[in-house]
Amino acid sequence: MKVGRFLRRSMDRLNLALVAAATLGTAACSGLGESFSEGPAIPEEQTPVNPQLKAAAFIFDVDARTGKVKVTAPTRTVNNLGPSFSPDLHPEFSLLGGDVIDVTASAFAASQVGAACAGGQPGQPNKVCVTFDVSLTNKLGSVQLVGPTVFPIPPAGTTGPLLFPFDLTVTTTSGGVSTGGQGNDVLVELPSYGLVESNPVWDGSPHNFFNDTGCPAGSNDCFRWEEYAGPIVAGATTVSQKVGFYIDPTVGNFRARLLVAADLQNSGAAPTGTVAGSVTSPQIGALSNVTVTVTSGGFTGTTGAGGAYSIANVTTGPKTVTLSNLPASCTAPAAQTTTVNAGATSTVNFTVNCVAPSGTVSGTVTSSLGGGIQNATVTVTPGGTATTNASGAYSVGAPVGSGTVAVTNLPANCSAVASQPYTIATNGQVVNVNFVATCTAPPPNTLTGTWTVSGSVATLELRANITSGNVGSLQFDFNANSSRLTYTGNSAPAAPAFPNAFATSPPATIVTVGALTTAASGATGNTGVIVLTFNIGAGAAATVNSLVSNFQAVNAAFGDVTSTFAISIAPLTLP
Repeated sequence: MKVGRFLRRSMDRLNLALVAAATLGTAACSGLGESFSEGPAIPEEQTPVNPQLKAAAFIFDVDARTGKVKVTAPTRTVNNLGPSFSPDLHPEFSLLGGDVIDVTASAFAASQVGAACAGGQPGQPNKVCVTFDVSLTNKLGSVQLVGPTVFPIPPAGTTGPLLFPFDLTVTTTSGGVSTGGQGNDVLVELPSYGLVESNPVWDGSPHNFFNDTGCPAGSNDCFRWEEYAGPIVAGATTVSQKVGFYIDPTVGNFRARLLVAADLQNSGAAPTGTVAGSVTSPQIGALSNVTVTVTSGGFTGTTGAGGAYSIANVTTGPKTVTLSNLPASCTAPAAQTTTVNAGATSTVNFTVNCVAPSGTVSGTVTSSLGGGIQNATVTVTPGGTATTNASGAYSVGAPVGSGTVAVTNLPANCSAVASQPYTIATNGQVVNVNFVATCTAPPPNTLTGTWTVSGSVATLELRANITSGNVGSLQFDFNANSSRLTYTGNSAPAAPAFPNAFATSPPATIVTVGALTTAASGATGNTGVIVLTFNIGAGAAATVNSLVSNFQAVNAAFGDVTSTFAISIAPLTLP
């Protein structure tokens, strides 16, 4: 394409020479992180001033109430440029449209009435200061953008691409509410140009871009402006520039038409870099198959098995990195920003919060002799621990995946059991893991009696060796006459009720009947129970041995429990 196609000196031929936009459809970001859900339907415009220039402008529809900014590229296309376009020389008539650049708005802010603007510029009495940032992205390949040289006429000393507000208009919703709508209403322009004006947040003082007659008092064709550092190389995105407007408090919506002016230069292939990093979760580890998107430019990559990603050939400049296609249990983290430099790698790592999927490991621990084993400890790794109930049952939560289940704290008469594996495949799954411990029958409870003789006194100490259960109360029947001594585990050293069986005269008289103190919860193990002391006279041994020959151990209900005790009382032998 020859430069002659771009040289235009006359405003009459402006409509034939715009390096203007095809459709852009750039959805701008706002300070609230929102964009319009659907574009406003604009009614047929009234006859505008400078219609060719107006048609070449990017449209910024601003909702001051909700903080939404929607950017629409110029709808007029003249030269239909594209990324493959490469001029022989830079064009001297340089208003750029959506076929050359993307324009993005972000960081919306609105002050209180009369308050200072975001960024520190002073406010204006009875006005609201609205600001937002604007960045440019070069969509062309092998072509860079530099400042305009001939038309529009650049301010003295500028060398980079320029942005300036060509037209400002108050808008209202189709319902006629001048304080704004829901963001997707039909917008109607009103002839109230004085209600919105650009302010000093724009760095450049008013400048006459079109006829170079200066900006005398009362001039209406001078505009504030922002300069972007040039050149903007192929595919690159600029650092954002802040722009601002004073609006009346009653203005809910307004429209700003902004022109972008730059010359095109051959520059060779677009410089690129790489964006790389990792995506991990503290709860579930590395995340694979996550989509990583770098904008502007729409560059994408996917994380591997270790959560790492690398996206090559990303155009240079400020970029935003976001994640998508995360597991259902994960929450997408905030976007991150980075700057991509030519030939360099920008590292962007993400930490993602997830709810770890989990299930349950449950089952029973039983004895080979039958019945559940109570108070066994079950450890699920990874997961936790539980204690079996009276039926031997347990239940432990565990993450999705594989692990082991182990059982400890079995009764002394049971052998250790081997650990077992488990696998929870899906969230909420219940896996049953049962154990059967090999156990031997415990030895019977025993009741033994031991005699000691000192002079004319013989003492019988009864001890219960309780190997099964916890005995809280025993009664003892001498000579099967139902005259009983009662032992309770809580008894103190004191004489129980004196039984009729021992109310005999010499030669055998009970001198003392006493209980030994044991734990309050009852007797377990080898426990002293009762001490009986006899006076010894003629024929005493035969009398005492007769008393204990039919000895029984009974429970609190006077039922015979001798079968659960092996009773061994040696006969009294006198020296």
